[in-house]
Amino acid sequence: MKKEPHVHGSVQFKSNLPIEKVGEIIGREVFSGVKFGGLEKCIYEEVPAIYIDNLMLGFLFVIQGYSGFDKDSGFSLDMTPYFSVKKLDEFSEVEKYDVDLNNYLYALLTVRLKKHTEIQVVKSLSA
Repeated sequence: MKKEPHVHGSVQFKSNLPIEKVGEIIGREVFSGVKFGGLEKCIYEEVPAIYIDNLMLGFLFVIQGYSGFDKDSGFSLDMTPYFSVKKLDEFSEVEKYDVDLNNYLYALLTVRLKKHTEIQVVKSLSA
């Protein structure tokens, strides 16, 4: 049976800035100036979200959440595969194995956002 990685990751952070400003900073500092957008498209019904419109290496990057530092607020940056690397006719012949990039995203945002004290990266249990 063929094996295929299921690569994904998520990192949480807090900020009093609006989601658009958070996306602007992360786009500049982490994604070399690529812009987040799409707030008006409401891709998630239950929470505000912005995303990078053009896929990078087949991944969708989404920032979702609410401004604030209390327990009911905060943001996450999620990285999920948008499509599979296998051919459609091989669908039943592929076994997926998990590649979790939570720790990598935590380290990346911690380093790249160091000078932005208005954004606090939150260490999750898996990071």
